Amino acid sequence: MDCFTTKQDNGILNLVYEEWEQREDFNFYLSILSHQFNFVFSHSERVAYYAVLLAQSIGCSDREISGIGAAALLHDIGKINVPIKVLYKQGVYDLYDRAEMERHPVYGGQMLLRSKDLRELTPGVLHHHERYDGGGYPNKLTKLEIPLSARIIHIAEAVDVMTTIQNYQQVRSWEEALTELKRSADSQFDGTLVKAFSELKPDMIARVRTSANQAADYGNQQELLVSGSVVRYMENVSNLGIICLDKNNTVVFCNSYAEQMRQFPEGALLGQNFLASYPQHRRRILEEKLAQMRDGEKTEWYRLMGRNGKFIENRYSRVTDDRGNFVGTVLVTIDVTKREKVARSLNAALERQAALYQAAQIITSSLGIAEVIEGILRIIKKTMVVNQAVIYLLSETNKDIPVIYTHGSNGNKMDEYRQNCREAVSQVRSTLRTVTVDDENTKLTNCFVPIIYRSDLLGILYVERASQGEDCQERLELLEALASQTAIAIRNARLHEEVLYLAEYDKLTGLLNRHSFDRFFARHCQDTQGQSTPVTLLMIDINGLKAVNDQYGHVAGDMLIKAAAQVVKNSICTDDRAFRYGGDEIVVVMPGVSFKEAQIIIKRIQRNIKWWKPSSACTAYANLALSVSIGAAESGEVSLECLIQEADKRMYESKRHYYKSLDIK
Repeated sequence: MDCFTTKQDNGILNLVYEEWEQREDFNFYLSILSHQFNFVFSHSERVAYYAVLLAQSIGCSDREISGIGAAALLHDIGKINVPIKVLYKQGVYDLYDRAEMERHPVYGGQMLLRSKDLRELTPGVLHHHERYDGGGYPNKLTKLEIPLSARIIHIAEAVDVMTTIQNYQQVRSWEEALTELKRSADSQFDGTLVKAFSELKPDMIARVRTSANQAADYGNQQELLVSGSVVRYMENVSNLGIICLDKNNTVVFCNSYAEQMRQFPEGALLGQNFLASYPQHRRRILEEKLAQMRDGEKTEWYRLMGRNGKFIENRYSRVTDDRGNFVGTVLVTIDVTKREKVARSLNAALERQAALYQAAQIITSSLGIAEVIEGILRIIKKTMVVNQAVIYLLSETNKDIPVIYTHGSNGNKMDEYRQNCREAVSQVRSTLRTVTVDDENTKLTNCFVPIIYRSDLLGILYVERASQGEDCQERLELLEALASQTAIAIRNARLHEEVLYLAEYDKLTGLLNRHSFDRFFARHCQDTQGQSTPVTLLMIDINGLKAVNDQYGHVAGDMLIKAAAQVVKNSICTDDRAFRYGGDEIVVVMPGVSFKEAQIIIKRIQRNIKWWKPSSACTAYANLALSVSIGAAESGEVSLECLIQEADKRMYESKRHYYKSLDIK
């Protein structure tokens, strides 16, 4: 890979790269550093070099050395989440900047924890800024509480920071750095490791010390530039735009690269007011910022702009004379398109991981369809800008798709949607693929994402958002991933609801089952304890069911049982409860109903039997006959057994009269 072109010639890091470069996430993160944060990547390679040398010197195994080297290469990966203005800041950090910078080990640890391949490197990355005396961060660990890899990386990083150019301190010589290490032994650093590092052979670290030598010569290079033609040097810079403004914002210098980036002819900006080249709305912003720099309220200003498919980074710096008087502004412009595209790709990947993690948490914490869908819609709202988000669930009996849950929609808009999206919905149903429809009038994109579980279409996720942007494909992939998670959640919720239903209801009749009957009666007795509240129980039996089963089969018998259940449900009051007691027996519990009042219900059942009209499928056995008996008590303080025994006695008489009437006939 390109990011590995700076490997040391003596191959000290080969052991690390050979083991870890086969892992996709490792390569991905190193690519981010090498293309987007090259100075961090160069620093990380030098730190890894020192760390591997130190690990070898104290007798670590090859596996330990490889892990320490890999952790050192990624020890600053969390800096990609630190604000750019903090990461590039010149001079000493204030309290806010320091707090932001000190979060980078936590950011890095979180990133590695999300990767199965890199999870084992987390301790070295998370704790590489812990001090031996407990004064470090983020967890203030002390001594041997700090992982060995983190203690080694801490020393390696400190050496590189002291011996190379940094924004916030002067470069030290190698001897000065070793002296500082020894001075801080057993306070900031592990004294045993400091001693081992100090004893490393000079020729082993000669390659890396080249950077320190270059830093020591930095001042001489600056003098050389000043003594020569600085203007000619700046004019010929091929990847950096430089514009100098006087105190009145007139352009006094502009190199050719700056003109090319702004698409101006050669020399067009020289002598012109810099603000005149900008539109009115942006001119006001720039005028305000430049005025703040002129008045000393700001010393620098950073701005990232998107222009013609490119990302341009502008840095404005205040220039003063020897007396501190303002003389002008220098604007440095860099094309950071590659960096920003990689960064946005990484952010999209991290955003996708975070969204899917949140979705997984919702799925595992809830089995309710409503709660799951509302959670998924909240995630969509949080991770992307949408005008509306709707989840439709397919009905097993109705071919139309009813609206289940929406976000940000209104009635008129939904009516318009129902009229205009039928073709897209039909296409999703037939192909089981995502369909996007661009509206040229509104400049909006409508996304129809299928919610599929094992090739079964459960519903459609509909999202309306602004028309296609650079992140459109990433957003679409995120929607598809969330739709997949939603399908699993809906399937789990439906299975859960089915289990709950079967635990309470009889599947054939839709009546409550025997288990529900026992629980309902026990709860009723508990609620009415000490009260004189009557309770009546109806025992209903289907006459002649065995004969129907024998002659026409059990399918015919099941149809009669369902017919009997429907007759009973249509005959009782809302406060009454009907249960399938077992076989061909149905029980109705009527709290607060006396024996005489129950007679009315029985008459209603008998009347509804006469009105019952069988379907064409059961005309051959259309005779539905029910025997009904009563068990009644004047208060709730009566056992269930007594009521059933009383109802059974009356049922026996009712049956005897029924079959006697058949004999007479």
